[in-house]
This record gives sequence, structure tokens and C-alpha cells, in this order.
Amino acid sequence: MVSLSAPECPSDECEMPRTQVVEAYAGTFSFNVKRVCWYLDSQFCAPFHKLKQSLGSPGNARLLIWGLTYGVTAIAILFYFCLVATIVMRTLHCGVCEDADERDAKGAHVDDEDGDGKLSIKERLAAIVRVIAHWNPVILTIFILMLILPPVITTRIFQPCFDCYDFEAAALHEIGHFLGLGHPDNIPDNWLTPANGASQSWALPSPGNNSYHRLISGALLDGTRPNPSLFCNNPWAAVEAGVPPGASKDIDETKLNVRYPTRDAQMESRTQHNPRTCLFDDDLEALAVLYPDCNAKSALFESVCHNINLNIGIVRIAVYLLFPTIICLFMVITCSSVVHGFERREAARHRAKYEQEKELIEAKHRKQMAKSRLYSAFGKFGRCQMRAAGSTQSTTYPSVPAAVTAQSSSPSAQFMAIAEH
Repeated sequence: MVSLSAPECPSDECEMPRTQVVEAYAGTFSFNVKRVCWYLDSQFCAPFHKLKQSLGSPGNARLLIWGLTYGVTAIAILFYFCLVATIVMRTLHCGVCEDADERDAKGAHVDDEDGDGKLSIKERLAAIVRVIAHWNPVILTIFILMLILPPVITTRIFQPCFDCYDFEAAALHEIGHFLGLGHPDNIPDNWLTPANGASQSWALPSPGNNSYHRLISGALLDGTRPNPSLFCNNPWAAVEAGVPPGASKDIDETKLNVRYPTRDAQMESRTQHNPRTCLFDDDLEALAVLYPDCNAKSALFESVCHNINLNIGIVRIAVYLLFPTIICLFMVITCSSVVHGFERREAARHRAKYEQEKELIEAKHRKQMAKSRLYSAFGKFGRCQMRAAGSTQSTTYPSVPAAVTAQSSSPSAQFMAIAEH
């Protein structure tokens, strides 16, 4: 609460009586919507303003939020830079940066599907999909969200609450000025000389003092209800400068731009940083002094704050978070469908290659088996001839088989040698 005292008016210039407040007879206030932004969901934006107080200043809060935004986005950019670099090196057929799985058992490059030693455009596109297929779609989705969501959250959700003004709190604050309340936290700057250079400077009051009502604040600190019949006829008699003794619990030393101790009030000159849209006890105390109510039942001395959740912030989250997430998931699902189609094509290609190699191996095996059977037949025939020759001419040619064996180890050669003998 701010109490003001006007200097005496020169007798030859006016007949204004001395008052302790600035009287307002009429006024008009408007909201600047061209150069100033406003938000309506006070409950949603309040935590962002508390972040300013908890970190000591708006600059520290801004530095933290933007630091996290740039850090997370930089990590996502680095990840996709490495992914793109891998794809480029793979499509350029860079032998220096090949992985172990880029060549098959024969040493041929897996991207060279036709085996001509060159990569066509189709083979390079297949190589790109082959690189992407090695990554888990969940990992790709996470890094896409890390790339898109932090800037969107900061610029579309955090920054409007951080830089804009609370429409409801500003309206309540200005209505307080209409009722004669000043800023309790920026004395003596609460009443400056008009910028238009008014000549009647005697009409300006003195800066005044940050004040309190001794009877009202004392009763509230004691936990009892003030009795308006004790002061309603002359409420200014119990107004004293400063803050009530024992009101330390109502004094927040962590408030921004603290110049001297003040109680929490809606009339503090921090509309942009005010997380509440209700009156405080200090505001009600000032109204009780300016507009005393002698009815003990209807007089209001303690603030009653009814917060209405407009849920506009939830809509903003749905627009700026849910929709980009759905788009990212759609992109990943589309990419996964392409990868799955590519994998089916790769499976068919490897199956055909396997069948071809299997046929070649079986043909080679059949050839070796036929050759073995031929050699076995030659050997069997030769042994039969040797046994026949041995039974009839055992004494005449005892050393022919041995000589033939010593000359050649081939069954066919043995067979021919035995046949000659």
C-alpha cells in the first residue's frame, strides 16, 4: 500500500483541499496489441515466471532455456550429419571408410548388385536405403523429435509466456490504479513529472511511503478478523510507514528488482513477471483504507483467489507438440515401409543368389562324384584284370603290377599298362 501526501496549493491558484491520496474521477485505459503481446492462460504461464525468480533474473532463465534448446538441437544435427556423411561415403564407394559388412565372402561390394564393378544410380539409391535400414526406427524418431521440438517449444510455448504480458493481471493492476493504488515497490519513481511538461507542478504529490494499516495487519498476523468499527470512520489514523512488524513471512526476498522490503501485492510494478492474477492481503488492506466498509460481516480483509483454468496452454501444446510428433511418426512409418520393401527385395535377391550358388556347387559336386565313380570303375577293372592275369601267368609276370604302379599312380594308366601286358 502506498500513501501519498499532496503539497499545499497556492491560495491564489486553486482551492483544492489537502488529501492523502490521488483522487481519480474518470479514466480510460486500453491494451496495446500492436507492439505488446498478451497471453490469457495465466495458470499455464505462471511456472515460467516463477522460473525467473528461482534463477535470479529473466536473463538467467532465458539463458538456461535457450542453452538447452541449442544443446539438444545441436546433438540431433550432429547425429544426422554423421548419418548423411555415412550415406555420402557409402554411395561414393569410398574404400577407405568401408565397414566390415560392405563386402561379401568373395570380397565383392554388396552395393554392386550386378557385379560390374561400378555403382549405378539405382544401386546408389539402394545403398542409401541399406544404410538407413541398419538403424532402429525408434532411434531415428527420437532424434527427429530432438531436432524439431526444442525450437518449437521455446519459440511457441515458452517465449510467449516469458516475454508477453498477462492480460488478466494487467487489467487487475490498472484497475487498482483507477481506485487510487500505487506501486509499493518503486518509490520514489511511482510518481514522476509528466512527460508533457505540465506547468502546474504543484498538483503533483510527493512520492509517499510504502505503508500499512496497523490495526488490520496486526489482527491478520494474530489470526483474528479485524473489527472495522475501530477504524472505518478515520482509517488513515492507523496508517504507518514501512511494513508490519512480524510480517517477514509475507516478504519475499527473492523477488526481482528488490529495492526495499515490501509485502506481496498485485500492485507491484512487475506485471510482466507476475504469476498471479488475484489480489493480495496488502491490496485489500489498501482498499479498506481508501474505501472503508463499517459492516463487520461484509468487509473483506483476506484475499480469496478463484483460479480458472482456461486450458489454452493445453491447446497450444497439442498444436505445437502433438502435431509435429504425429508428422515425425508418419515420416518414420513411411521410411520404415520403404525400408521393409527394400528388405523384402534384398531377401529375394539374396535368395536368388543363394539358389544360383547352390546350383553351381551341386553341379561341381556331381562332376566330382562322376569323376570319382569313373576312377573307381577303372580301378576295379584293373584289379580284375590283374587277378585274372595272376591266376594264369603268376610265374611269368609277377612284377608287372608293381612296375606299373611304380610308373604311374593313375588308375587309368594302371589299367592301360595292365591291358598292354
